[in-house]
Amino acid sequence: MENQFDNTIRSFKIAIEQKQKELEDVQAKVIPSLDHDMIRIKIINELEVPHRQAIEAKQQEIDKLQDQVYELKRQLDILNTKYDAVRFEAEKDIKDLKERHKVNKWKVRT
Repeated sequence: MENQFDNTIRSFKIAIEQKQKELEDVQAKVIPSLDHDMIRIKIINELEVPHRQAIEAKQQEIDKLQDQVYELKRQLDILNTKYDAVRFEAEKDIKDLKERHKVNKWKVRT
């Protein structure tokens, strides 16, 4: 019975050693792939951050330029309205002057 117990303990020790070796093999395979994944993530972040910042800067510039375009269009509309009003007044004045000139011309002849 003692021999059987010793054999069982020996076989358990061998099984434990085999499982430890298998665990170490799995760890040896998993840890490098995790390291590769971590390195890849780090590289992606290092490359992505400057591009993201550049994109955000360009977007801010676009927003600023769109605001300027909006303001310029608004000013153009205001100036067009003023121009139309001045042109209308000028045409009215010219028409009035022509009418007065015609009346004065007829008065001079008669």
